[in-house]
Amino acid sequence: MKTIKATKLREVLSSKGIDEGFIDRLFHRIKRARTNDKLKQIEKDIERSKQRVKDITSDQEKLLIQTYGSKDKIPQGMKQAFGIK
Repeated sequence: MKTIKATKLREVLSSKGIDEGFIDRLFHRIKRARTNDKLKQIEKDIERSKQRVKDITSDQEKLLIQTYGSKDKIPQGMKQAFGIK
């Protein structure tokens, strides 16, 4: 399939008698669809990052509990540093 630039497509469509406003709306919808797809991908990446942070925090907490014996024995400074409540 051959790629065609927007200006060339606009020129061909307008030469066929298609309204300029219709062409503008068509290009606007295409641009908006691309933007929405990018936004969805970014939101997925953010969710994956949040999950990784939770997993790392959970692993750190488990390691500290294993080291100190229980959650209550972990020093307060360590709890604050690692975000453990």
